[in-house]
Amino acid sequence: MDNNDINSIFNKMINSHPELRMVFGSNQAGYHYYPIKGSKDRYFYTTHKINHKGKPKFVAGIYRYIKSRDLFKLVRSAGCGKKKTAMAKAYQWSKEGK
Repeated sequence: MDNNDINSIFNKMINSHPELRMVFGSNQAGYHYYPIKGSKDRYFYTTHKINHKGKPKFVAGIYRYIKSRDLFKLVRSAGCGKKKTAMAKAYQWSKEGK
């Protein structure tokens, strides 16, 4: 048994349990944004589950651009059990935000 076998075994164990994935995995989730032409607001969903209100969920949300302070503020978020649901919410919000 070499290092690659051991690493793959540990990765399978970590990925099979959300609690272990949160402890040993990356703390930074991948985000995908839906752009709106002429607006700096960001409509997003996460590409991996993150901790949302104590449970691992895919998250969809809206970051509003605050021009006077030159920052983005989270104004809406929703935890979803499935990635496709989070994608649909973010896309729907982006279409409503026009």
